[in-house]
Amino acid sequence: MIHVVIPAGLCALGALVLVIWFVKRAVHVMPPAAALVVTGPFVAGPRGRRGPVIVRGGRYLQKPLIELVDTLDLRPLEVKVPVPGDQGGLSGQLTAVVKIAGQQPLIDRAARLLLGVSRAEISRITGQVLQFHATAILLRRSPEEVLADPRAFEQQLLEEVDDELNGLGLLIDTVTVDLRR
Repeated sequence: MIHVVIPAGLCALGALVLVIWFVKRAVHVMPPAAALVVTGPFVAGPRGRRGPVIVRGGRYLQKPLIELVDTLDLRPLEVKVPVPGDQGGLSGQLTAVVKIAGQQPLIDRAARLLLGVSRAEISRITGQVLQFHATAILLRRSPEEVLADPRAFEQQLLEEVDDELNGLGLLIDTVTVDLRR
């Protein structure tokens, strides 16, 4: 009788360990500054449309072998960009605070375009966009205009960059510029 109980007990213990392992691997808890992106062949988003499901600040039970999960970091990212010194003798630095948008439809774009992209790469892309638009504005305005009213330069830069960054699913919070001759 004892020989039958031991194997049954070991099987039950093994099954319990397997269930605990499965639950730990399948349950995802997301902090408020992150979004879980669920993809797979049978995943249906809101209103039944096909595409990724995005879960912000909550729990999700993944269906193993059917769904893949990845995370988007929604924390702000500080981007520092040097201002080219050949535009009228001005030089300096732009500092921008950028983040992945947390609301629809921008977070869908970010999930499509930035999933799996590192924060360093997002910073590099944003820096290139900022530098391009800053150079274009500096070429259209005189150095005296820019130095006299740097806030107008910042506002114009925000307006020009906003659409392009929104197309990537990014939001720009602030831009500060430190220009000098």
